[in-house]
Amino acid sequence: MSSLQKTDLIWFEKLFDMSGGYVLDFSNDSFQIFVIESTGIDIFSGNYDEYVSKAKRLRKFWSLESDYHTHKLLLDLTKYWHEKKLLFDQEFTDDELRTYEKCKFVLEKLQGSSIIEPIDSLENISGLDNTSINLLAAEIKRNVANNQAELALDRLHTFSTRFFRNLCTKHNLLFEKHDALHTLIAKYRLFLESNLLIQSTMTLQIIKTNTNILNNFNTVRNEESFAHDNIILNKIESKLICNHVISLLKFIDELEKEIEETSIRQ
Repeated sequence: MSSLQKTDLIWFEKLFDMSGGYVLDFSNDSFQIFVIESTGIDIFSGNYDEYVSKAKRLRKFWSLESDYHTHKLLLDLTKYWHEKKLLFDQEFTDDELRTYEKCKFVLEKLQGSSIIEPIDSLENISGLDNTSINLLAAEIKRNVANNQAELALDRLHTFSTRFFRNLCTKHNLLFEKHDALHTLIAKYRLFLESNLLIQSTMTLQIIKTNTNILNNFNTVRNEESFAHDNIILNKIESKLICNHVISLLKFIDELEKEIEETSIRQ
């Protein structure tokens, strides 16, 4: 659920000209495609089926979806409005500019205060498809969607450990059952490096740096999360850690898919 207030959303209602049930100049088909490309969410299915107008579907989106997805869609729609005006050499009225600037302010406020990157399709990441992983993934995503990064730290650490164990098994890399998270990623990085699977030395350096970062994640999990009776890490720092680890997992998952596709083509 988005944390935006109604007083924030009225500016987007005005900019997108939603009073008549429309959203800018979109048809149903073009709006559906735009939202899917922006967020990966189909606004013409599931929880949105009870609504006819595009404006009502967008309002429902604001009430249902996370800050991350709400910010992404509002940002893309605002850019679309602005770029189309420029493309057709349409003049901006003073009222339009005032509304546009207010929308940008709201977007900046939302981005700076509460966005945590989601892990889409986390259950299927790199073939982790057993029941325990699915339950673990669902709990992480629920906490992230609710902007409760501090509650996700413990489960995200456990998931990350299983994620890298799975990669080691997949690529026949030897590891011990009790190997820590940073040890597993070090083994995986050496596999990537020795098989020339990374193009840029900077990318390898980033992955190498993450070895030390994930070593510190062990400490966060053991001493600053709900894994034990700890004083819990504050929300701001928890958000930073979650975003960083999630971003790393998503990159490696994309890399694995590319490795698989390259292997098939060969």
